[in-house]
Amino acid sequence: MKKTIMIFIAAIIGVLLSGGAGRAEKLREPEAEYSADSVIETRMGVVKSKVYHAKAKERQELGGGMAGVETIAIARKDKGVVWVLMPASKTYIEQPLGEGTSGNMPDGDYELAEIGVETLNGRKTTKSKFTCALKDGKLLEGFLWMTGEGIAVKMDAAVKDTDARVKIELTNVKTGKQDDSLFELPAGYNKLSVINLPPGTEGDMEGLEGMDIKGLK
Repeated sequence: MKKTIMIFIAAIIGVLLSGGAGRAEKLREPEAEYSADSVIETRMGVVKSKVYHAKAKERQELGGGMAGVETIAIARKDKGVVWVLMPASKTYIEQPLGEGTSGNMPDGDYELAEIGVETLNGRKTTKSKFTCALKDGKLLEGFLWMTGEGIAVKMDAAVKDTDARVKIELTNVKTGKQDDSLFELPAGYNKLSVINLPPGTEGDMEGLEGMDIKGLK
């Protein structure tokens, strides 16, 4: 079965969001807007991007993207959509964000157990062990490092009983008001229906499917 490039982008924006401590609760939005550099590691490889976050909004700029072209993903929780932009062709794809999603982390009930305080990339964080019951019944397990504002600067997690694993780390985190235009569709872009992944890459997505990331549901 062919996969679309949207699934890859959804995987990237679908595994990182700040959260708060709690047991069997949805993760909350961060208390601060911010920008940061992001590194995401999966068995597919390493992806570097620039991330911008505001309330109910997130932007990821990927210099190479899955197909080797510049790609921008904008998640709008307030509108319930994800836009994937291809600046070179001035085109974009629109994907449903998914009902009930708590933002850019996989939706589900989280249980967090604080381990201690660590300084990570120059920021004081609380390290917590977590489990999350995903909608498909699988368990996402790992560790989160969160700042006092609720920014998840690092995540290391895996889906239990599968080989799906993801590591995400933010550096150069700068808090402050983000430009509203970062989270809007640029003028002059044409909407596309779907773009298939390049031949031969479909199998690489299988390790992420257990995270229930398609459509961020």
